[in-house]
Amino acid sequence: MKHQISVAKNIQAPSGFIWETISLVGGVQHWMPGILDCRMEGRGEGAHRLCKMEDGWLREIIESIDHINRIFEYSVHEQKILPFENFRGKIKIVDQPKNNCEIIWEGKFETFPPHPTGIKNIVRQYFIQGMSGMEKLYREQSEDFLNLILAER
Repeated sequence: MKHQISVAKNIQAPSGFIWETISLVGGVQHWMPGILDCRMEGRGEGAHRLCKMEDGWLREIIESIDHINRIFEYSVHEQKILPFENFRGKIKIVDQPKNNCEIIWEGKFETFPPHPTGIKNIVRQYFIQGMSGMEKLYREQSEDFLNLILAER
């Protein structure tokens, strides 16, 4: 069964900071709850991002990074954590007044019988946690993360 999810959230953080956070590709463990570690194989589009979670590893491929329109696309290629396949995600950052921004996070994926009824809600909550994590990261601006951004430039 094919599923599609879209979550939008206005956050109190400048779009430039949020875009830097996402387009950096690595360092996801600094803003995404549940990710314990993240390592990269390659850089930019086509790179593989390996995220260690409590229940195992997740391998993503960075499909596109559009700096002009602030759109980041990725796909999940290896994971045994959630009961889905063929996951493709897209994150878009939109400027908002008063130095705020909107994050729009979309996901498309397939489940196969027996598929859990709550999988869409699990993915939706995961997106919301990630957006909240980015907002928190901006408020705290941890020195480790800022050093990571500077090292990548």
